[in-house]
Amino acid sequence: MNNQTKFNRTIIIMISGILLLAIQLYAQDHRGQRRPDGPPPLPDSAQVVQMVDQLAGDLSLSAEQKAEVLQLHHEHFAKAREMKDKQRGSMENSRKDFEDQVEALLTDEQKTQFRDINKQHGQQNRPAHREQKRR
Repeated sequence: MNNQTKFNRTIIIMISGILLLAIQLYAQDHRGQRRPDGPPPLPDSAQVVQMVDQLAGDLSLSAEQKAEVLQLHHEHFAKAREMKDKQRGSMENSRKDFEDQVEALLTDEQKTQFRDINKQHGQQNRPAHREQKRR
């Protein structure tokens, strides 16, 4: 393999790594942080109860109305979480397809290195991701 080919493959690996990192960072769940171009984070059960309590007070809802509105809120956000999980699965599939396409260009040794790089990036991003979820 000549030097130019080695150089080109190195550049491809570096660009692929950067793209993969960018995709992983973009796909992370930013709980508690509203992106300017996206919806607010989904409320948890306690936040839903708070929302309905506030709404019940503002609208002077009866106990029966409040219970029904609370049930509707819980159902709505359960569906929203389900949709979000499907979207996350789609993003994971897209990332896997991307990695497969990059690997198709690489030698066996480069594939091993590429996988190691991806593992390192994933491990670096996961602790921060878990910390954000706890908040």
